Amino acid sequence: MNAPIIEKRVHLSSPKTGRIQITGLGFFELYINGCKVSQDLFVPVMSDYRERELSKFLYPLQDKTSHRIYYLEYDVTPYLQDGDNLLEVHLGNGWYRQHERVCEGPVKFGDEVFAVFAMEVIAQDGSCRIITSDGTESYHASQIVEDELYIGEIQDMTRTWEESYPVEVMEPFADTPLTLQKCPSDRVIRTIQPTLLWERDERKIYDVGENITGRLRITAGGKVGERVILRHAELLAEDGTLDFKSAGGDYICGSGRRQIQQDEFILDEKKRSMAPQFVFHGFRYFDVQGEVDDIVCEVIHSDIPVISAFESSDQRLNWLYDAFIRTQLDNMHSGMTFDCPHRERLGYTGDGQICCDAVMMLMDSKTFYEKWMQDILDGQDKITGHVQHTAPLMGGGGGPGGWGCAIATVPYAYYKEYGDISMLESCREPIKKWIDYLQNHSENGLVVREEKDGWCLGDWAMMGKAEIPAEFVNSCYLLKTLEIISILGEDYSQLRAEVTAAIRTAFYDPETGSYCGGVQGADAFAIFAGLDEDGRALENLLKKYRANPIFDTGFLATRLLGDILAEHDVDLFCRMISGNQPGNFGYMMEKGATTIWECITDITASNNHPMFGALVKNYFTHILGVRKDGTIQPHIPSQLTWARGHVGDTHVAWEKEDESIIFTIQTPTEGLLKYNNQEYALIPGKNQIKL
Repeated sequence: MNAPIIEKRVHLSSPKTGRIQITGLGFFELYINGCKVSQDLFVPVMSDYRERELSKFLYPLQDKTSHRIYYLEYDVTPYLQDGDNLLEVHLGNGWYRQHERVCEGPVKFGDEVFAVFAMEVIAQDGSCRIITSDGTESYHASQIVEDELYIGEIQDMTRTWEESYPVEVMEPFADTPLTLQKCPSDRVIRTIQPTLLWERDERKIYDVGENITGRLRITAGGKVGERVILRHAELLAEDGTLDFKSAGGDYICGSGRRQIQQDEFILDEKKRSMAPQFVFHGFRYFDVQGEVDDIVCEVIHSDIPVISAFESSDQRLNWLYDAFIRTQLDNMHSGMTFDCPHRERLGYTGDGQICCDAVMMLMDSKTFYEKWMQDILDGQDKITGHVQHTAPLMGGGGGPGGWGCAIATVPYAYYKEYGDISMLESCREPIKKWIDYLQNHSENGLVVREEKDGWCLGDWAMMGKAEIPAEFVNSCYLLKTLEIISILGEDYSQLRAEVTAAIRTAFYDPETGSYCGGVQGADAFAIFAGLDEDGRALENLLKKYRANPIFDTGFLATRLLGDILAEHDVDLFCRMISGNQPGNFGYMMEKGATTIWECITDITASNNHPMFGALVKNYFTHILGVRKDGTIQPHIPSQLTWARGHVGDTHVAWEKEDESIIFTIQTPTEGLLKYNNQEYALIPGKNQIKL
């Protein structure tokens, strides 16, 4: 039965307070006496729920991973009443029973859905009662006929039920602990009123105005059996109809149908508000078949506050910040960070690690990354130390460096942002096991392979064919991992020397001072890995991109290149972002994008991938100059006349006026403004300095 509703009836005498601990798989919503207990959506957050067969994945695995299921705790005092009470647990398939998208192989965890709960009720007289899911419950059908995360939901308002069935008591999953969910859940964050574009072939086509994740809420009622069908897409075809390709419309599902995001409502005569309950979509445009009285778009993602803002005199620079924030939020659901919110919805460790320090700085995301880091650790093979390309593990391709090294780079970013070494310390042994794995998959000092029949990428999604050697990229990431683990006092100096020598022997040209001929940002990897002792690679990198200021790099090198340019040539950094040629982000803006594309020059691929936008962190660390030590050390681009923004409680604005620059800085603590090799003391509160 799809989306059943479990009922438990309980009689309470003068309840004073109540708390419940509850979970349900795939997703659950809790109602008490007809009222929804929380505004949380798509809970619990996703995890590696239980053991399953991994050898049938598209890229087969034999790994032994760890498992957990998250539960939530709610104060239910306002919902309890003296006398009879009805608890209802609505269940949806969620990630647990997802079986339509099979591109990564059979990744589902089970064929059943279930719930477990324990509610503590304190009566007015102080007595305590514990009410549990003990098998005395019953269940019945709901109005949901189908709910599939990658496809959509069908609700039948004419559906009725008179019969209930006894529940089946299940044995606990072996080796699966229940863990309290501390990270934010998904919620409706805001609403948008869509704009009707036109009507064609009995379908009305709407524009939301931006690429979002969420759902459509309609108000409708009509003759019994009439249908309203909603379809979602990121793009419009040349004839004005929906183009489903970029959102996965070319994929064939397990049932043989195309992966098109579509919801359907079968109406009765009663006018009512309706929205899918257990699915969300990634889209900008949608069409409607059937009559509706009202329609509104609900924007849904993890409830993570943005604690930053940026604007300047260059609208293209501003666009990239806005697009990154929107794209990143669109890709934060169910406690994991996606690559895209429609076609794949996978927690790729590559995309996630390249963006994590920017997100930690610009959003209140500490508990979010604590949970996602646990997903990475849970997915590590207990025997070999292999780190997966997705977290939680759902298959997918990648490489050992820019993907697997997330086991080191994410806790390192956490340490740098929050000044808290505990996450890195907890990853000490997992990182050491990963280093052993990389050594076991190396030849002549270079990382050359990963799992049999899987991928071993270096960089990814660059303009044109990949020319940068994968073993160079992966070996540079091994060096960075050795640098990170040294913070904990681990001595890998001999291994570092061996890998350094191997990279230089294989890829360094002593005549030019470049690695791999400088192709596709190779020198940026060398600088990242500490291989540019004489500074020649930096000189070559700057020379190359001053001559041709476009990002010809993959998503890994793009972030590294952005960091280097912001530090050493902020004018070039801004020019490469704001240019309007393919390979510049201004090109996306001119094409009407509101989120960042998967491929920097190709609008036909996913239009909602955050990975290329992570370099906006440099707006704050360099253009505004906000540093973790309380210092404000701006790099002023010549092409900007003003810039302003904030991170948390630190606000920085500067404006050029004739031959001077006026700084307005608001800081919660004492600090320093460093500019033109001079220092100026800052006091807590507002500071205005003219230089």
